[in-house]
Amino acid sequence: LYASTSFLAVLLLMILFLILAFFFSDLLIGYLSPNGLLESKTFYLSIAVIALNAIFYFLNVYLRFIRKVMLVSLFSFFNAFFGIAFLIYFVLQKDLGVNSFFLPYIIVIPVLIIVQLYVLRKKLRLAFDLKKFKMLSSYSIPLIGGGIAMVVMNLTDRIFVNDVLGEDKLGIYGIAIKFSTLITVFIAGFSTALGPIVFESHDKKSTKIELSEMFKLFIALSVGGALILSVFSAELIQNFTNETYFGAAKVLPIMFFTAIFTGFIMFSPGLQILKKTKFITLLTVIFAVLNFVLNYYTVSRYGILGAATSTLIATMLYSLIYFFVSNHYYKFNYSKWHIILPFLYSLLSLLLINQFSNDIYLGKYIFGGISVSLYVYGAYRLNMLTAITQKLKSFF
Repeated sequence: LYASTSFLAVLLLMILFLILAFFFSDLLIGYLSPNGLLESKTFYLSIAVIALNAIFYFLNVYLRFIRKVMLVSLFSFFNAFFGIAFLIYFVLQKDLGVNSFFLPYIIVIPVLIIVQLYVLRKKLRLAFDLKKFKMLSSYSIPLIGGGIAMVVMNLTDRIFVNDVLGEDKLGIYGIAIKFSTLITVFIAGFSTALGPIVFESHDKKSTKIELSEMFKLFIALSVGGALILSVFSAELIQNFTNETYFGAAKVLPIMFFTAIFTGFIMFSPGLQILKKTKFITLLTVIFAVLNFVLNYYTVSRYGILGAATSTLIATMLYSLIYFFVSNHYYKFNYSKWHIILPFLYSLLSLLLINQFSNDIYLGKYIFGGISVSLYVYGAYRLNMLTAITQKLKSFF
């Protein structure tokens, strides 16, 4: 009944969104494109895709929480695959310009939604419970402000880079953001598996034990992966881009570690379990403002390095405070040294590699190899790889 009420609410909200967007289309187009380059047809296609994506995403989240993870992956894959295939067709064969970006999803997403609804036919029905809706609203409405603040927090660095340094630097900065998704994808995998387990079984003692083990494993693997990618960040950029974007290498390690801190949120279910959504919004707003202030003072002085560092500081403080406060409400065992030591070791390693590798032939690869090997040994000695070692022992 919760799911059915939620689905109908999302459906009605998207219909309302489409009506309002259509009614105020001239005003919105004027704001979005003061130079008049945005055509009405493109605008209408874009709002249709926004509404369809919202419905598709809602159904995929529900499938994930009822453990249909393989179906979620398949739906996401088909959405991406056929979206790209139709995009290529519309661009190369039909020459439809920017509309080619939206048309594929107008075709693909409705089909996927129909299939999703068929899979969920026994889970969803045409039922709307007002009491359930009020409970859902009281939980979610405070998060709207937090959602807006999070968007601001994520875009502040790019806005300042564009306004202060220009589009060329924004292009370099944007390339670094694209490569940092290597860590983000890893985090998404953890989050997909972890979310349903925690929220379904948070009152069981075994869940807290599993959460503790997964947290140690997450820190060990994510920081280790970021260390390896950071050592070879210059090679990554040089092999997959051209000379215009080589400057992205100097901020890429910072972005890798920024991405890791965003992953702390999935190990912080306490605030959500106890429905402290107003506090979540307040915390997000505070650190969105902090990120804005830091970027304001650093971008003009230190360029893209200042933007990346400011975002790292704001994200790190936000995530750590969120994590510690959440753990106060929903306690699971963890050692602060499991957080401090991997990050501290990685920072020192990268500083040493950067200091000495230029003076020694093949220095980066020698120091990098030694550094990563010592990291793996240290993580093993700290019992942060227990889940993996147990699997390996049972396999052999």
